[in-house]
Amino acid sequence: MSITKLFGNAMTWKEFWKLISSNVQFAHMKVTDRCNLRCGYCYSNTFGEDMSLDVAKRTIDALLGLNAGSVWITGGEPTLNRDLVKILSYTQKHNLATGLATNGLDKKGNAHSYVYLEDLVGSGLNFVSVSLDSVRDTDVSEKSLERLEPLFDRFVQLRGKYGTIIQANVVINRQNMYELRSLVEFARRKDILIGFSLNMPPLNSDCHVLENPALLYGEDGYRYLSENTCAWLIREQQAGNILGLPEYFKDMQQYLQGRHNMYCSAWKKYLAVDNQGNVLRRNRLSQGPDAKIWELTENKLETYRAQFEQEI
Repeated sequence: MSITKLFGNAMTWKEFWKLISSNVQFAHMKVTDRCNLRCGYCYSNTFGEDMSLDVAKRTIDALLGLNAGSVWITGGEPTLNRDLVKILSYTQKHNLATGLATNGLDKKGNAHSYVYLEDLVGSGLNFVSVSLDSVRDTDVSEKSLERLEPLFDRFVQLRGKYGTIIQANVVINRQNMYELRSLVEFARRKDILIGFSLNMPPLNSDCHVLENPALLYGEDGYRYLSENTCAWLIREQQAGNILGLPEYFKDMQQYLQGRHNMYCSAWKKYLAVDNQGNVLRRNRLSQGPDAKIWELTENKLETYRAQFEQEI
């Protein structure tokens, strides 16, 4: 699959992944704290505040001033923000490549309608990542194929019209660890991208994992993941069948085998901006310093990052 709409020239998804994983000007913009789901592994709340349209525009202007090439709209669940279409229209107006991370479900737990999805895509959405955790609902997550397959079908239809890139994003957890191959097969049938991340326990102040993996996955489960799943993920990634960096899956394997704690270094790769315009350090789970995105210049940004490096 080629990615032509994001940066004007054709590139493979592997090249795209490498770009967004190394470009420090790639930004996550959290447009709401709220979520309509209560997934067992997630930190988001059903309550909280939305980013206002004014703050969103100021944030986008600031990112453009820092030569940002792309922005990822996140939450919470970003579709709960009533100004989302207007925010996307503003990024499109300024030719800022834009992605959206969503669970794909409305307040009633149904897949969003074609009409609403076309409003999103037509407003300037280049890349959409839909959370997909299982074949059927579990007590951990409602983000299942039985709910979301109609959504993927609608996005595939829209892809033909707008060229939007579609990805399924799977959080590996205790409930779905034995059906990951079924989810990859689904992605192949639909000709969409698919990526995986590990359900992680809380991080300490140094962004290291606190708990033994056996507490999350059970004795048999974490052995299955470390001995079978990780090796399979590495092979699938090398074959180009799934998104991800091989280093991540190798780190995952070593963590599950008890060789070292996984360390969250995602904060080094991109800016994360919360719903008030504050720049967060490290990741969205940690409390960031009280600095506004529109207060940063390129020189300040480099100083800011250097200070973060010294803290680790």
